[in-house]
Amino acid sequence: MDILVASESILRKISNIQSKSVRLLAEKIKQSFLHIRKLLQRYEENLDKVDPQLKNNKGLVKVLEEFENYWEKGKNFFLNSKKCHQLVHFSQIIESVCEKFSDFKTKIESMDSEIFILIPCLLLLNALEGDDRKLCQSYYPELLSDSVNGKLYKEIKQKYEHVKFISTDPFNLYNNIERFIMEKSNISKNLKMKKEDIEELVHSIKILALNMQRFNPLEWNSMLEIVILRYK
Repeated sequence: MDILVASESILRKISNIQSKSVRLLAEKIKQSFLHIRKLLQRYEENLDKVDPQLKNNKGLVKVLEEFENYWEKGKNFFLNSKKCHQLVHFSQIIESVCEKFSDFKTKIESMDSEIFILIPCLLLLNALEGDDRKLCQSYYPELLSDSVNGKLYKEIKQKYEHVKFISTDPFNLYNNIERFIMEKSNISKNLKMKKEDIEELVHSIKILALNMQRFNPLEWNSMLEIVILRYK
C-alpha cells in the first residue's frame, strides 16, 4: 500500500517538467494496480475462466509481470527518499541532454549500445561539477577509496578544477566537455586545453564509467531502465 500511496504523492508533487520518467513509473504502478483489479472482477463473475496452469492465462500472466516489474522499482526508489531524489535528478540530466542532442535521444529510443557508456559518462561529468546528488558515490563507492579507480577519479577531478581555474571561460567547461563526449566537437580555445588533453580526460572518464555500471549492475540497470522507459 505504501508504494501506491508514494506513487500518488509523486504524481501530485512532480511535474513533467521536473521528470517525465519518474512520473511515468508512478503512472505505471497505478495502472498495473487497476489492471489487476479489473481482471479479478472478471474472474469473480466466472472463476472457471482461470486455467489451473498459470502460463495458460495470458491476461493474468501479463498483469502479474507488470505488477512485479513496476512495483519492485517503486519499492526500491519511491520508499527511499534519498534514492527518489537521486532518481529525479538523474532523469533530469538525461532528459536535458536529449533536448540538446537529438542524436543521443535517437540512440536511447533505438537502445543503441553506445548509450550504456555515454550515460554513466554524463553522470561522472556532473560529479566533477559537484552536481550529481552523490549518485556516483552511491553506485560506485570505490571513487572515494584509495583503489586504482579512486586515485584515477581524484586525478581527473584535479585536472578538471585546474582547467576551470585557468580558463577564461570556466562556465562553459562543462558544456564543452559534454559536447566532446557526445559529438567529439572542437573545444573552445578559451578553455586553454589541447585536444590531446581533452581526449585523455574523456578517456579516463569512460574507464570509470564502464567500471561504475559494472560495480552493482542490478541496481544500476534498475535505475537506468526507469529513465529510458519513457523513450521506448
